[in-house]
Amino acid sequence: GYFGVHNHPNASWSGVYCVDDGRPDPGSEDSGKLTFLHPLASGGMYVDNGNAELKPPFNVQHLGYVLRAGDLILFPSWLLHHVTPFVGDGERITVAFNCAFPP
Repeated sequence: GYFGVHNHPNASWSGVYCVDDGRPDPGSEDSGKLTFLHPLASGGMYVDNGNAELKPPFNVQHLGYVLRAGDLILFPSWLLHHVTPFVGDGERITVAFNCAFPP
């Protein structure tokens, strides 16, 4: 499976736990990749020698993770993210969750 770009409204923190990575096919480096979009999407509109080599947190690149069994990723729920389609022999199993704190 995969998910298009989204966030998690009505929550403050979200997470993804990888139960099984599903054994992705060799050569499918982006299979099932969880990618967080940089919140300043228009920041990369013009890149020159003055800002091309900036490192996090000052760069404007997206950040992606290929999860392995046992990995846990926590992130603020407002952060846009997506998951690329999984390509492999097994079944990739992840558990996504949200946290909200009562007033």
